[in-house]
Amino acid sequence: MLRKLAILITHPVQYFAPVFRELAQQPNLQLKVFFGCNHGVIPRKDPNFGVVFQWDCQPTAGFEHEFLSHNSLEDLKGLRGIRLAAKAFTAINHYQPDAILICAYSPTFIIVSTFGKPNRCSL
Repeated sequence: MLRKLAILITHPVQYFAPVFRELAQQPNLQLKVFFGCNHGVIPRKDPNFGVVFQWDCQPTAGFEHEFLSHNSLEDLKGLRGIRLAAKAFTAINHYQPDAILICAYSPTFIIVSTFGKPNRCSL
C-alpha cells in the first residue's frame, strides 16, 4: 500500500537532503518536501551568520519538493510567517499526506502551519 509523507521544513539544508533522497526511493512511500523558502539555493544573506551564502551542492535534487515562497528566511517569522503558514497548510492539505514530518519547532511559520492538523500518522 502506497503511503504519502509530507515533510515541512523552513528551507533547504544540505544535511537533510540525503535523508529525503533515501525516503524518496522507498517503493511504498510517496514523498513531498514543503520548504518555507528557498534560502541557501540562491545567494542570500543568512540572518544568523551575517554573511551571504549559497549551498555548494543541490539540496533539493532527488525528491519532489515545493517552495512555498521565494522570500527571505526572516519572512518565516512574525506576521509574515503567519500569512505563509496559511499557504503551507493549504498546500499540505491539498497533497493529502498520511503523515507529516516536521523538521523544526520554530519559527512562526512552522507552528501555525501545523496547528490543528489531525493526527493521521499510520506509516
